[in-house]
Amino acid sequence: MRRLGALCVVLLAVATPVPPAGVAADFAFPLQANSVRLAVIGDFGTGERPQLEVAQQMVKSRAAFPFEFVITVGDNLYTGSLPVDFDKDFAVPYKPLLDAGVPFYATLGNHDKTNERFYKPFNMNGANYYTFKKGHVHFFALDTNYMDQTQTKWLETQLRNAGNGDWKSCFFHHALYSSARFHGSAPDTRKAVEPLFVK
Repeated sequence: MRRLGALCVVLLAVATPVPPAGVAADFAFPLQANSVRLAVIGDFGTGERPQLEVAQQMVKSRAAFPFEFVITVGDNLYTGSLPVDFDKDFAVPYKPLLDAGVPFYATLGNHDKTNERFYKPFNMNGANYYTFKKGHVHFFALDTNYMDQTQTKWLETQLRNAGNGDWKSCFFHHALYSSARFHGSAPDTRKAVEPLFVK
């Protein structure tokens, strides 16, 4: 994981079989067959130098760890919702990845505008929450800004219908558990979704 200011990127692999526990000093990315390889970014939409540096690092990392797609955990655009903001805060920094055909799947954070769900490169298809599948992993993008009963019922149905043989991964903006001094745990969101995760 690399963190610059509020910007965070994580590279992950969900593999079968699960790689051995522990991380060696000479860490190598897991590249097992049938892996689902992805990157995760959050709190990134500034268009400033740290974002550009992380975007460049993502391009370099993809050479060693060929992730297939990127999920965002919100705060995608800090500066506004005009076309120039989408370019400056997203399209320009991630142009090499977008040009290489790497899709991004977004979820909304508290600094995002709801109209971002219509931005085609975010692959939200106009929905605040949605699901998609990659290989043996079902992904569920949630909107923790408005975690209402309609969304939790949808999530319960989708989790149940996803089947028992695959991985299930939910992603969203507000942390259920956090030791951060600012923007710590989100107990209301935890109360709404944790019972579904446990079930």
